Amino acid sequence: MTVGPATHGQGVFAAKRFRPGQVIGEIEGILHKDPDYGSNYCINVGGNCSLEPHEPFRFLNHCCEPNAKLYIVYIHESDPIEERKAVVEALKNIQPGSEI
Repeated sequence: MTVGPATHGQGVFAAKRFRPGQVIGEIEGILHKDPDYGSNYCINVGGNCSLEPHEPFRFLNHCCEPNAKLYIVYIHESDPIEERKAVVEALKNIQPGSEI
């Protein structure tokens, strides 16, 4: 993935092709266990916790016709928040150079 100018600020662009259902990547960052924490980039991961993502996924943009989805992975709802993962998965074919 690369980060570059997009219609709205910065965006994340595919460096290779992705097929539907293929995991594009795991979003890594800093976990904040403060229910009042917030920023322009944070992702709610449950349990009043937010993930402040590192690049490149820090710059994912919302789209009304998305080519990917973000979801939180955990086995049991009682699993510790630290063991949950935020993942981006392709919804359709994504060509190199396309914004995710």
